[in-house]
Amino acid sequence: MKFDKILAFDTESCDGHIDNGSLCSFGYCLADSEMQVERREDLLVNPLPQRFYVGKGGKSGIWFAYPESEFRRAPRFDAVYPRIAELFRGNVLAVGHALRNDLRYLDSACRLYGLPSLSFTYLDSELLYRLYRDEACPTGLKAACAHFSLSFTEHRSDEDALASLLLVRSICAAQGRTLEELVGEWQITLGSYEDYSATACFTDRAIGGVPAFVPTSVNSRKLLVLDAQEHLRVNREAPDNPFKGKKVWLDNEVKFKDSVLTRRIFLKLSSLGAEISGVWHCDVAVLARACEGKGLRENSVMFKRGTRCTDLPGLLRELGDLPDCSFDDVAKLRELKRVVFRKESAGDTSASPG
Repeated sequence: MKFDKILAFDTESCDGHIDNGSLCSFGYCLADSEMQVERREDLLVNPLPQRFYVGKGGKSGIWFAYPESEFRRAPRFDAVYPRIAELFRGNVLAVGHALRNDLRYLDSACRLYGLPSLSFTYLDSELLYRLYRDEACPTGLKAACAHFSLSFTEHRSDEDALASLLLVRSICAAQGRTLEELVGEWQITLGSYEDYSATACFTDRAIGGVPAFVPTSVNSRKLLVLDAQEHLRVNREAPDNPFKGKKVWLDNEVKFKDSVLTRRIFLKLSSLGAEISGVWHCDVAVLARACEGKGLRENSVMFKRGTRCTDLPGLLRELGDLPDCSFDDVAKLRELKRVVFRKESAGDTSASPG
């Protein structure tokens, strides 16, 4: 891994939403391969949303470096896009702190204006700092920079970008290593953004005593179950049985408690011709706790009329033997956590402002 240039960048959003063209600034700091700053700039953008919900204090607690009127006088994203795209051309490594939201803001703007996707490889300074400190919990840019007595103006994009660059440079200096050496020693896989899709910057190394991939953690269980649900194939040719053609909903407490059991249940249900559905359309509801008839109905107004309710032991009795299968969860988690968002689902969720 050897790059000719380092491009630290940061963005701001006027409302914290990731799918509506809310990007209102793109700040960057361009440096050479030794992380010596060559130039920096804060490119303001007039965002598509009509109102600024962040950047003015209040509930967001965020103050932008400029008044809203200055953003509104700025050009739209399509006018500044050529300058941004040019920065990422060539053998450039992008750097930023906790870049997931920034990637989505850029992606949303490119898609909504019908512009070509940007393309770059990136290193997340937040991950680098956690590895340096050997701390599992994420650390914000301000706190990380304070460790090295680095000061900057928060939420001014070029200042945030410069701070990210200086943080990376400080970590390298403290370790007596080049950036390339640290990436190798700390088993970092660089992230990427291209074709309106993003992959994560991550490590296979344990941080703060916590392994990189823990199948039994809450988040891991959810990832594994939701991925299995997404890729289920219903057997439409199943012989007649009580579940064929039915839609089954599992309470989250049931669904995510044991990812192995849940996936075996999914496989059995799909083999019987049943679908896993949302709560409002289900024919069978599997609840965390047993309830009896009338009481259950009175407390379950979200179910449609005629929904049959049971609990997990009841469902298991009805299903009988489950498929005897094993799962390579560490490999699957590595694959799943690599994905930040894909082209077809890039605008599906919201994120916190950043």
